[in-house]
Order: sequence, then structure tokens, then C-alpha cells
Amino acid sequence: MKISNKYLVEALVFLSYVLFAMAWVGGTASMSQIMASFDVDSLASASFISGAVTFAKIVGTFSAAYLAVKFGIKGAFFVSCLLVAIGLFTPLATDYEMLLISRFLMGLGGAFMIVYFNPIVMKWFTPEERPVINGLNAVAFNVGTAIILWSMSSINVLTGSWKTSLIVFSIATIALGLLWLFVDYEAEATDTAADSETKPSVYGYVDGMKDPFNWYYAICYSGL
Repeated sequence: MKISNKYLVEALVFLSYVLFAMAWVGGTASMSQIMASFDVDSLASASFISGAVTFAKIVGTFSAAYLAVKFGIKGAFFVSCLLVAIGLFTPLATDYEMLLISRFLMGLGGAFMIVYFNPIVMKWFTPEERPVINGLNAVAFNVGTAIILWSMSSINVLTGSWKTSLIVFSIATIALGLLWLFVDYEAEATDTAADSETKPSVYGYVDGMKDPFNWYYAICYSGL
């Protein structure tokens, strides 16, 4: 079985990042229970647990390109799903160090995942469709966050505990990752003849640092 419908591909991408947001924010929302489980009474230690994900997203952004070159976009996105699913060990951790590692690797997967949005959209959608699809992907994290903020208590009641809820999020991520393996990524879904005849230009990190747009975008995004 091959998945070649571009809207199914987008659904997998969108839902994968929604689940990452749910796993990240769900862990943060359960911080008081996590602190109690590990006898953590220092707010600094609790902040470090949340900060592990943020730090991983910074590291992951710079190393995502290497992963894409080594495994291809399809393989790299699958790896990112597996890393996000490592959040499974957050509720199963037996010590504080294991907890930090699980949160870091989960954040690393999320950092990888968001980098691969654009090449996936470029491959599967026409230029006219891309703004809408990019917009959907941009709000995926917000959707996951909103679900947790509004429904985490209800989800915990349904599953029985915060631990089970986080486990369910990870299992769902694994399921989406396995479905992703069936995506027929070799199919030239929307590439035009003109695109295929155009020799791609090299745009490295140095070029990115020199590009004014990247600086404007980063400054605006940071709220400055």
C-alpha cells in the first residue's frame, strides 16, 4: 500500500506536529505531578525539565539539514517521529536524568520535524496551494497547545492518569510515523517540467546569514 494523496500526506505532517505540541505542553501541564513523582521540590529543577525541550529545538534546527542529507526527507521525517515518540519515557522514567533525556530527545524530534515542513510542502503542493498549507502547518503547534490547555484534565479522566495520557500521545506518534513509511515519496506529485529543468542554486548557512529577510523575519518573530 502506498500513500500518494497529497492531502493524506499533509494530514500526517499536521497531526504529527499537533501530537508533538500535545506531548510537550502536556508534560508542562503535568509538571506538578512530575515534580511529586521524582521528589523534585526545586522550581529551578522543574524549569530545567521544560528547558530541555527548548534547548533541543535550538540544537535540532542546526542539525536537521545533516539528517535530511543522510536519510532523505522521508527518512528524516520518520526519524523525527521516532524521537518525538521517545516522550513515551517521560512518564516511565525511573530517575531525573532519564526524564531530562527523554524530554530533550522529544524536543529534538520536534525541531527536526518543523524543518522538514517546507520541503514536503514544496514537493506535494502547487505554488497556489502552498500558502494555505504552510499556514495550516504553522498553526499545528497552536492546535496541540489549545487541546491540552482546554482538555488535559478531561483527557486524564478518560485515560486514568497524566502518565497514561502522555503514553497515548507517544503511541499515536509512532502510529503516524509508521503510516508515513507508506508515503510514496518518489512520486513527482506537483513538480513541473520547468522546475525539473531549473538547476537548483546552492543556499548555504553563510548565504542565510547575509540574507536581510532572515534577520527581519527573526526579529519580528521574536517580538522585538
